[in-house]
Amino acid sequence: MKKTVLAVIGGIVLVVIIFIVAAIGGMAYFVRSHIQAQQTTTETASEEFAKARARFEGQHPMIERTRRDDDEQFVIHRPEASARRSELQTLRALAFEHDRERLVRIAIPFWLLRLAPSGKGFSFMQDSDIDLGRTRLTIDDLERHGPGLILDTHDRRGSDVLVWVE
Repeated sequence: MKKTVLAVIGGIVLVVIIFIVAAIGGMAYFVRSHIQAQQTTTETASEEFAKARARFEGQHPMIERTRRDDDEQFVIHRPEASARRSELQTLRALAFEHDRERLVRIAIPFWLLRLAPSGKGFSFMQDSDIDLGRTRLTIDDLERHGPGLILDTHDRRGSDVLVWVE
């Protein structure tokens, strides 16, 4: 009886360890496949930004940076509450860190963003000097905005940032 109990406990521990390893591996694969960073020149990064911006020519970003005295603030141009929601697939971001000459491409599936608690704001710029925390951007805001340009700015360190949804 004692050996059977130990075998069952050992089996459960083994299954839990395999599950943890698989979860960590899956998360690492997910992050690696959705976030790409590469060293590049300023010229190459400028070309990438120009191509991306050309898609949104004539469009104003949903989030705009304003300056009042020495305080920078972000204003969200929220769609009307009655605006029809769009089925969005991906939130994309392109960022270039001039000091490190690093271009970062991010593609976050929208289903993952929908897992966030309903009605709560979220921040996709946590690692930058751009503070969108007070804007309380929600999934509903993005879905009512629909596909298009969300943010085109730079942070305090001079990194260029472009965010859009598809």
